[in-house]
Amino acid sequence: MTRIDPGLNGAVVRPGDEVHLTEEGWVRPMKMTLSPEQFEQFRAGYRCPRCFSVQSTAFPEECETIWRDTGEPCGFRIKDKLNDWLDFEFRGEETLWPDREDALDDDRERESFRKRTGIWLPGDD
Repeated sequence: MTRIDPGLNGAVVRPGDEVHLTEEGWVRPMKMTLSPEQFEQFRAGYRCPRCFSVQSTAFPEECETIWRDTGEPCGFRIKDKLNDWLDFEFRGEETLWPDREDALDDDRERESFRKRTGIWLPGDD
């Protein structure tokens, strides 16, 4: 299942590849793909990694956000823990969609080939 996360417009969130055993049971972490601009907000200390909210200053002591459902502060210690979070969570860059027009042309050509012959084998590129 892929969804767009409401806290980060345009971010793509998918189930991760790993499963972890926690005190609450088995958990499959989510894999989130951000735009370069959104990632820069995290790196620069302007976005909380727990609740994804934008902060008024870079690297505040704690996240300023109050949870709507409980009224409690998020409280993530951005100044102390953000760099450790980035080191642990960042998995590198990933291209989700072709960014070249010729890649789209290749896909269109493959689709038209399938329609004409009805035969297509994986690996026949």
